[in-house]
Amino acid sequence: MLETHLKEVPEDAMARGHLGTNYAAVGRPEEALRETNVAIALRGSEASIFYSAACTYALLRKQSEALDALRKAWEAGFKDVTWARRDPDLASLHGDPEFERLCSGNSVSGNRPTD
Repeated sequence: MLETHLKEVPEDAMARGHLGTNYAAVGRPEEALRETNVAIALRGSEASIFYSAACTYALLRKQSEALDALRKAWEAGFKDVTWARRDPDLASLHGDPEFERLCSGNSVSGNRPTD
């Protein structure tokens, strides 16, 4: 569905971010990174784009990139610690000292990206 949508609206950064995460989840790392990079290039100042990138990187086991993207998401306004701790896409970050530091220092809830 996202692939079809992007044929019609190639500049939809959020759709590209979600597609990147989906590609990562199904073991298509090259496509995942491509879509994530395009999403960031299109809208690299938005919290939801960085959060989606964090999910993609975490699924690909790229811990430092995932943490960097999550940090940028927080700096851009994402603050939903509850969701970040529950999000299965970020499970590989749980227990990482930087992830725990980010989550402990950002206790606002309710700014969850749309799924």
